[in-house]
Amino acid sequence: MFGTYNSMGYDTIYVLGAGFSVPAGLPLSDRLLPLVFRKAYETRTPDCDSKWGHAQLLLDALNFYCPGIRFSPKAILDGRVPKRFNFERFLTYVSAISATQAGTTEFVDEHGNQQLSYFKAWSAQVIQELEKESMIRGLPTMYSQFALNLKTSIVLTFNWDTILESILFASGIEFQLDRKRLTLPPAVMLHKLHGVGTL
Repeated sequence: MFGTYNSMGYDTIYVLGAGFSVPAGLPLSDRLLPLVFRKAYETRTPDCDSKWGHAQLLLDALNFYCPGIRFSPKAILDGRVPKRFNFERFLTYVSAISATQAGTTEFVDEHGNQQLSYFKAWSAQVIQELEKESMIRGLPTMYSQFALNLKTSIVLTFNWDTILESILFASGIEFQLDRKRLTLPPAVMLHKLHGVGTL
């Protein structure tokens, strides 16, 4: 497969995980739950009478998908998460159940069930806010240096944030997120494996 890309002029494939965005101030998944929980806690609507606000939905899901782990709402709000808990694995469980509900009365839309839609929205809000703060502070120069070396590269990233897209845009480097369109160097072929963010 890479032989095809090689013939197009691409010579390197980069795989980026969450660690790529840590120097910019974005959290790893183990720090994400308290931030998402607080975002849900601050969401209040007339149809939700829990003292924890919409965080009650998240709490119910945590207890359902992670039996044997005790979750304290107050501890989570204080930034303390059980050591055995893995937020990424939890979202995978929720996503898997959502996928099996396709075509049933519990299926909401193409984005999945209501729980998953809420969790994605809260996570996206948290990441977007942190990303804005990091851009205001200014990103470390290593990001722009890295971007300049990508003109003959394919990038596979698991990150939800748009740090890389912002750097490429600021550096005047063309990149392509649409897999259906033909991309050739010096445009960077960028694949967001967890979904496409917005600039």
